Amino acid sequence: MHPQVPHRNPELERFVETLRAEGFEGEIETGFAAREVLSTDNSIYRVLPRAAVFPRRTEDIAIAVRALAASGGGLSLTARGGGTGTNGQSLNDGVVLDTSRHLTRILDFDPESETVTVEPGVVLDQLNSFLAPHGFFFPPMVSTATRATIGGMIATDASGKGSRIYGHTSDYVLGMDVVLADGTEARVEPLDEPGLREMLKRPDRLGDVYRRVHPELEAARPAAEAVFPRMNRGLTGYNLKEALPDTGGINLCKLMSGSEGTLALTGRVTLKVRRKPPRSGLVVLFYDDFAKALGHVPKLVEADPLAVEILDDKILSLARQDPVWTQLGALFGEGVDDSVKAVNFVEVVGETEDEVAAAIARIERHVAGDRTAGLARPVLDPAAIRAAWSLREKAVGLLGALEGRRTAIPFVEDTAVPPENLAAYVAEFRALLDGHGVAYGMFGHADVGCLHVRPTIDMTDRTDQQLIRRISDEVARLTKAYGGLLWGEHGRGVRGEYSPLFFGPELYPVLRRVKAVFDPGNRFNPGKLAVPEGTESAVARIDQVPFRGSLDATIPAPA
Repeated sequence: MHPQVPHRNPELERFVETLRAEGFEGEIETGFAAREVLSTDNSIYRVLPRAAVFPRRTEDIAIAVRALAASGGGLSLTARGGGTGTNGQSLNDGVVLDTSRHLTRILDFDPESETVTVEPGVVLDQLNSFLAPHGFFFPPMVSTATRATIGGMIATDASGKGSRIYGHTSDYVLGMDVVLADGTEARVEPLDEPGLREMLKRPDRLGDVYRRVHPELEAARPAAEAVFPRMNRGLTGYNLKEALPDTGGINLCKLMSGSEGTLALTGRVTLKVRRKPPRSGLVVLFYDDFAKALGHVPKLVEADPLAVEILDDKILSLARQDPVWTQLGALFGEGVDDSVKAVNFVEVVGETEDEVAAAIARIERHVAGDRTAGLARPVLDPAAIRAAWSLREKAVGLLGALEGRRTAIPFVEDTAVPPENLAAYVAEFRALLDGHGVAYGMFGHADVGCLHVRPTIDMTDRTDQQLIRRISDEVARLTKAYGGLLWGEHGRGVRGEYSPLFFGPELYPVLRRVKAVFDPGNRFNPGKLAVPEGTESAVARIDQVPFRGSLDATIPAPA
């Protein structure tokens, strides 16, 4: 049979028949073209699904889950948003449920309570454009804001620039309409102690979930306190620690945020929003050595800025060959020449220009005299600030422009360590990559110890493909040794195989038991994060999921 034509699948046929019988209003796609579009994301992987469904209303999500339950035991359902995941989070060989086509409505906004209710396919920039005239914004500032959906941000508990102050997506989730694996539709919200006691009495499926999950979380609390790193980037997916607030009660929104669609599927979501500071400013600091820039970060954080973003020498070298460099002439000015090997952008915000100017002056006083940075330039002009951030935002694109068959790819993309460990950690990280003979660039959220690192690898070459395993294993061990995480903000996806290393032998079985409570049949995004306790299935391994480079290698080289 032609490889583009799927084999007859009775379970898939029953799934489609049930969808239609129950009134599913969205599209159902089983043709190759639609499936191929959803076989890749922003990662190195390609997994062709058997079908794709595009719900037109949130009720269609529940219909899809009920159809899954009626189809038999071999079909899975994986939710997908904007497809921005760097680790294959939304790739699977079952049915992909894509919310980005139709579930894009902003349903309600209440400026008094500072809340907004949205469908999961709403894109971050779309939401912030809606909120801006009212003086509000949704704070997690991810670099993929033009594409990232709210549902996807919840799935990975996304964060970004400014997270030291603004936190993560889960910090803003006030309520979620979810569909459980048996088709039960439920509302999940933070519960105080009285609310939890009432929930534990409920005879329905949701009450059963709480009765089984709550004691698991309570028993795991001491281990979670000991194992979860004490830094901005937490050990999410599943967030065993923050699901039990110190004030009592339970917050399953925290548990589900970061679960990558492995516990339940998300419909409408109610979010907390914040008033947007109307003014911002920068202090741009230039260094003759990347290690100096990294070592300076703790000092900069002492001044309590909104964010400290860093670029290394490799990014700057590429930027000098890009049109973006000419746009930054007025910002950088005299004295910024080839001797500059790193930049820290230190951002402040305020209600007035005077507040911002005072914050900038405070930072300048704080670093005056230590001579770590060669130059420090204050920036208040909005156009110059936009130009500065355009350089930071272009970092991935600049790395992608490297010539040769090797390209910069994400697979150790978002490691994070405590900021005080960052300089020593990066020195070893660089030595590790240098030892493998790969080029790379480093940039990211220095104030919270989270770096984006994209080594250059030729994914059409089998020998280069083997570097994925060797480098990943070494980086995982290195990051663990420095008290950090392999996944700092982009989710885990197929890197779930490293969960036992970071969660440890006491907590990792808890993940499996939690998965078993929510999804005992392992039907939701199987292979990611954890498999249910009592099953013989396994999580995906980073080098056993098909690489899209393997298919690229079949394309003839230009004559």
